[in-house]
Amino acid sequence: MLRTLRWSTVPCPVCRTQVAIKARRCPHCQTDFSNAAIQKRQQRSFTKKIVVAAVFIALIALALISTAFSDRRPALHQTRANWPSPGSASQRVTAAYKAFRAQLQDSRQGCESASKAFDLSVQAMRSGNANHFDGRRMALYTERACKTAATSITALNVPEELPGTATVVAQEAIDTCRQAMETRHKAARTAFIVMEGDLQPTTIEAVAQINLSAQDGLLACSADLNSVAGAAGVDLGRLRNL
Repeated sequence: MLRTLRWSTVPCPVCRTQVAIKARRCPHCQTDFSNAAIQKRQQRSFTKKIVVAAVFIALIALALISTAFSDRRPALHQTRANWPSPGSASQRVTAAYKAFRAQLQDSRQGCESASKAFDLSVQAMRSGNANHFDGRRMALYTERACKTAATSITALNVPEELPGTATVVAQEAIDTCRQAMETRHKAARTAFIVMEGDLQPTTIEAVAQINLSAQDGLLACSADLNSVAGAAGVDLGRLRNL
């Protein structure tokens, strides 16, 4: 939950009672404020408004992307009843799927590793064991890693050995995984921009929510990769034991 923000008041540095941003004297403890202090309060208030506005815009965008992942291609899933039985794939098809899976997993590995490291960084900021410099560094690292992963996945080709429906599902797996990497890239970029401002508890929670919103894409990527095996008749259980 994001805490309620006060746009027009700030705590007095002496008595901590809320006073107007433009106040020249605290009405409670009678402390006088310099022009520099007033200007600083006004600038911080403006920055906070911009940051929070950017956060909510980003959260809405990521929520729409997450919905798209969770509600995608209903027509395709209805064709699963016509997929071949698990284990019916030839050795040639199985080898092609295995190679395709390895390529896709290798391409996304950098983004996923960076995302996990960023998750830990966000948790550390929440507990006070890391500062916003650590968070910004990990956000930038994740942004670059996921951009590279998206480019790598885009360059992948569907194996010619896969049967008809499996080739369609494989192309969709490529598209889903690429989109997942791009979403993680955008989430990390948004988090980096948000952390350019003051790292208040509200901002930390917003960064955590942005990060969480981008997780659905990684799950969808894994699900689609498993669907390729189903469409090709590859027994995933047997494949994992090889």
